[in-house]
Amino acid sequence: MKLFNASGHPISQPDLDVVGDFGKIVVPDLNPTDIQSVAKKVALAAAPYAEQGTLIALPGMSVIALATVAMIHGIIGFWPRVAFAKQVDGKFAWMEENILDLQVIRTSARTLR
Repeated sequence: MKLFNASGHPISQPDLDVVGDFGKIVVPDLNPTDIQSVAKKVALAAAPYAEQGTLIALPGMSVIALATVAMIHGIIGFWPRVAFAKQVDGKFAWMEENILDLQVIRTSARTLR
């Protein structure tokens, strides 16, 4: 499983291929301008990977994750596939069954109207 790490935290798991890592995420001040600025940097780093179908591990803070996903969509033209960690035996694990394909979710939601 290939993953671009935009979580802001180190990811180390033997069966996981971390193909890129944004590094630590620091938001100088929790305001819309700084959130968008940081999200833009994360999105620009992650977008080339997302465009190729690589899974994206998003930042933990939801407001930055939302802005990052919106910017990735704006850059590549479709919603990325994202992965999330689940606690297993006291450790966070990234697994195939914990993947959200946001483009598929978006398309299927069209039937809800």
